[in-house]
Amino acid sequence: MGDVISSLKSNTPKYKDNIPKSYKTSTVLKSPTEKERESAAKEGGTVIADALESQLNFELYSIFADTATYPSKTNNSNNFGISDITMTQIPIGNEKKDITITKGVFKADVNDWGGTDYSPITSIKFGAFLCMLQKICNIKDSSGNHMLSFNMVEELASGDAKNDTTYIVTYPGNFSSNPTKALIKYFGFDKNIAPGSDNSGQKLNPKDWGKSKIQEFLYRTNNDENVESPDLAMRLSDVYVDIGFISNCLKDLRGSNSEATSEVEIPILDLINAILSGINTSLGGINNFRVMFNETTNQINIISESPILNTKSSSNEFSVINTFGLNVGEGSFVVGMDLNSELTDQFATQLAIGAQANSNTLNGGATSFSSYSKGLVDRMFAEKKSSIEEETTNSETETPEDQISKIFTEDVQEAFYQVYSDREFGDKYIPTLEGIVGNVSSIVINRYTQKGNSPVPFFLPFNLSLTMHGLGGMKIYQGFQIDGKGLPVSYDPKSIQLIIKSLSHTVNSDGWKTKISTLSKPLTDVSSTTTPENGGSSGGNGNSGDSGGSGGSGGASGGGSGTPPTNNDKLTGTFDQDVTATWNISTRKKIINAFGWPITVQERGGKFYGKKIAENGSRTVYEISRDYKSRNNKKFTYTFKSGRTITKTLHQGIHEPLKKTLDKIDAEGFADGIKNIDASIYARDTTNAPGVLSGHSFGVAMDFNSTVYGYGNAAYKNYEKDLKNPKSANYKAAKAIEIAKNTGLWNWGGNYSKTKDTHHFTFKPYSS
Repeated sequence: MGDVISSLKSNTPKYKDNIPKSYKTSTVLKSPTEKERESAAKEGGTVIADALESQLNFELYSIFADTATYPSKTNNSNNFGISDITMTQIPIGNEKKDITITKGVFKADVNDWGGTDYSPITSIKFGAFLCMLQKICNIKDSSGNHMLSFNMVEELASGDAKNDTTYIVTYPGNFSSNPTKALIKYFGFDKNIAPGSDNSGQKLNPKDWGKSKIQEFLYRTNNDENVESPDLAMRLSDVYVDIGFISNCLKDLRGSNSEATSEVEIPILDLINAILSGINTSLGGINNFRVMFNETTNQINIISESPILNTKSSSNEFSVINTFGLNVGEGSFVVGMDLNSELTDQFATQLAIGAQANSNTLNGGATSFSSYSKGLVDRMFAEKKSSIEEETTNSETETPEDQISKIFTEDVQEAFYQVYSDREFGDKYIPTLEGIVGNVSSIVINRYTQKGNSPVPFFLPFNLSLTMHGLGGMKIYQGFQIDGKGLPVSYDPKSIQLIIKSLSHTVNSDGWKTKISTLSKPLTDVSSTTTPENGGSSGGNGNSGDSGGSGGSGGASGGGSGTPPTNNDKLTGTFDQDVTATWNISTRKKIINAFGWPITVQERGGKFYGKKIAENGSRTVYEISRDYKSRNNKKFTYTFKSGRTITKTLHQGIHEPLKKTLDKIDAEGFADGIKNIDASIYARDTTNAPGVLSGHSFGVAMDFNSTVYGYGNAAYKNYEKDLKNPKSANYKAAKAIEIAKNTGLWNWGGNYSKTKDTHHFTFKPYSS
């Protein structure tokens, strides 16, 4: 039953002028002329050339051509545009709903130098495309029920982002190597994973990345509490997919008899798999997508089978099936079990290498399998190591920063600039990026594994089939566990979930038998893992406080003790940045007394020293205390009168003032003016004040509407101008800032005497 989707096909009507569009628009578009389509076909512009091949093709063309609803120019840029898209009358069960996808359409005008066959390059979020597919290509049964339904679409229809549970693997620093297929919002490398990098765009991050308008415009939702490791996951619905790429996939899959009928047959599975393949290759090949059809719910589910992806379950309790034998108080109803693993020759070679590899090496690939043999020792050779590896290990181990820096050659940096800043989307530069994204992904993901922040990026999958006495109530896509008696000893049955991909019932003279086939999925919980080098509760000679637990060597500071943590260890060579000035400021001392130091510190001779990990201009960037973040960052949820909900993880010290601020903004009718709130902890000096940690270091400061108003006096003048003009596109954003600063709860950066910081707010009790 689970394999029914492999033959699932649907029809989309041929293009007709009078068919309602699947998205909200007031624009009446003319279809491209035959001459325009012929010209586009010669140049490879499939979006235009195939616009009238089917209604689905025309919908894609319409989003491209509808410059009124989805402009490629905005007040902030002449070359880029991003817009919300409302998908209308999408069939959900027995209802039809409108679904708004925030910033769901992105356009980049590449003009004549972009190396592509159509402009503006237009991308639509994957979630919006599935909504379109669910409306246009749906089929009905004899009772009039819609048969095509995507689980993701139903979750998006709820209007609450946290209900969208379809995730893919990514990581800070991941990028799309081919924007003509897929795009994602870029975030800088995690400095705890690749020391020497930072989140401001320096060092390891591609040069001029901060100047890229593409990255300034792109958007994705927060992961909230659905995943154990939010840095390593993002929602599949937030991936932008190029409509030219979708059109090419449709062209490749379209049947040869499409001209003879009033409908065009579309193999739904093949289309989705083709798009997912493009997404995966563009993002480094770190996902393993599977499309499953749940015949019980008539829904299509998309999952990434990568073991790195560890989503939280609403319950950690799974039914456990006793495969054979007797346990205390229970027997077994299983009458047959089939367990096999189908490995390619390449996969088997990786296993052979990994079996005796050094698990401490930084490179990924085969050596990641060494984790599977942990605890097993070869009687002849405890660990095999080549002489070259030994020489390298004995001299200087290459860091992830070194490895990535070698990859980011001048040619690669130039390719980044041309693609993401100059919008050169042709064949000249994209192949360069495609050639490196896989290597970068391998290095970074394996670094997460070695530091204990992620499961091993390879999971040895197995196929388990169970035949049992007749059992009802099971459904496709449900999960369960087994007792482990039939598994190899290296598998922990408590850490593996089995997902039902197909089931069948047989009733004959021998009785009623039920057979299920499953997928295996790891359930590794890495959220509670801490490493001594970054602090946490693993012990060692670090600082401690009343509630913080012990840090690692020179580790995280404790909290709530009323005095700064002290440590009499000798100078380590890394604690060399004097931050005593922070302790000497009364408002900063108040925060430290209440919550602890936000960075790892040592006390020597009455002074306090932090670890420098990078520089941001003239400001030192410090190593953040993971213990500080884990104790003080709490979930914050706010629901406006309109029903819109904001959910973020913020320092508990600003929950109450932020709630009061949002109450005031909502009450005065300017909730739509809230564009973004960023209160993430980023440990650095205050501008022009060395050794004085900024409010952002503690998490008691926020950047409010920073996507509209940046740093500097020019941004402040724009704010004043918008505030005086109710017709301005940013009037509501300016009013939201005005209301926030008038609450009296915050020290506002717009009041600075020299350089204005319009979007910056610090909670007054903790502001100097």
